[in-house]
Amino acid sequence: MKRPVLFLLLISVALLTACLDFERETITFRHDAKTDTLRLFHVYHGIFGAEGQSGLSEQEQAQLNDVLTNERAFFFSNWILEYNRPLIKESLKKLRDPAENADKPAALIVKEKTLLELLLANVRVENGPFFHDANGKLCGAQRVTVQKVSEIVRAANEYIRETLRREAANPEIEDAEREALRHSLAKAGEFLRFDGNRLAFRWPLTHEDYKKSFGELADKETQAVLGEFIGEGGHFAWERGEVFGHVGTTNQQSSKLSLRHNQKPYVPNAVAAVRARAKILEKFDAVAAAKAFVETGKAP
Repeated sequence: MKRPVLFLLLISVALLTACLDFERETITFRHDAKTDTLRLFHVYHGIFGAEGQSGLSEQEQAQLNDVLTNERAFFFSNWILEYNRPLIKESLKKLRDPAENADKPAALIVKEKTLLELLLANVRVENGPFFHDANGKLCGAQRVTVQKVSEIVRAANEYIRETLRREAANPEIEDAEREALRHSLAKAGEFLRFDGNRLAFRWPLTHEDYKKSFGELADKETQAVLGEFIGEGGHFAWERGEVFGHVGTTNQQSSKLSLRHNQKPYVPNAVAAVRARAKILEKFDAVAAAKAFVETGKAP
């Protein structure tokens, strides 16, 4: 319960210890209510190998190959980490194995299975081009299309509620956490919802955990990223055992969020490995490409 979830319609998993990295990520997104489709255009600015070698390590090269061949998209690794299609398939396989789920209530298994099946059937990740920006840094783009958004959000809310019910019944959690959970569960409202192109969320959180995650007790790097998030139009607040927040706008054609990924300096150690697998454009108008994709669904 200590880490709030911003995009629970996407699956989070841990990144590899030694992995491809990037300086900043920009996501432009639009929820088309008429077709119930969410389109997201990702730009990864300043891609490099985190180990700092002259080239990519074997593990980093394996991850690059995985990104190019399997539908994986990363979402601001301090919070949401990635959408990983092969992992969803593996999770569904485990849900069908009684031995893997002996300690899970049947209701939770059903809701988890429903959510994962919807994600598998309705999320598509397409790799866009690699390109050099105006400063000569290696960048990359991805297009993510999510259909039946309302169904996915509804399934996510049902899964979240069932998960929190189970957590509230855990005798090992602290009284303050249990109180926050019970207060949040007593409300009929959704934990996630779309309002135009704004994604809003609420999540049970004690005041002490809120201060550690978002307030004066958070580390400096987290505070810097949260400052950028607020500067980009994001919002956080805490009230009576819940953190509330939103990102995006209600009345514009699309919304955008751009956040730094880490403080490590960029090095061009991924260029050769990428060039061996894909073309790198010397010029690419990422802003125009993002606008075209989220508004029309068409790649430039």
